[in-house]
Amino acid sequence: MATNETIGSREWCVFRNLVHTVYREARHLGPEGDLNAQARVSGGPLLPHAEQCRRAREELKSLRLYELTTQARSTGDVLRPYQERTGLSVDDVIRVFNLPNWRRGYGGPRWATIAETLKELVSALEAGDPRARAIADGVFDLHHNHGPLVPRSRDQWKRNREKWPELCD
Repeated sequence: MATNETIGSREWCVFRNLVHTVYREARHLGPEGDLNAQARVSGGPLLPHAEQCRRAREELKSLRLYELTTQARSTGDVLRPYQERTGLSVDDVIRVFNLPNWRRGYGGPRWATIAETLKELVSALEAGDPRARAIADGVFDLHHNHGPLVPRSRDQWKRNREKWPELCD
């Protein structure tokens, strides 16, 4: 398993930010009747996770979980608090974003692509694959529903720090 000592600092920074932003967006999943959900499920395997997302929505939106990973030493240590709150693996998050009923401006195909990139980065980091650097660099080219995933300037970052907590220089 990869540790933060065996991963380049930029790749580690991108990884931690990417985990945060993916699970932050997944918080919009909810059960039928959840008026604050942007995608709802009424049954099936995602229903328990939808309820967990509803209960943890404010915490997932905040920087609290990101801050819990400051001392994380492995990819699993970074993923753990997010997965404990939602019950969602990275593969589950991809399924969530591929749900057809996302409200406009939330989740959907662009976020599925972002989550797939997270899966690729986790795999490369854990395998010690040198492709991890290229995958991390590619994150800077990704777009969500409202523009670039990674803030392009310090001013943009200051306004949206909750979405991408650290600049990865």
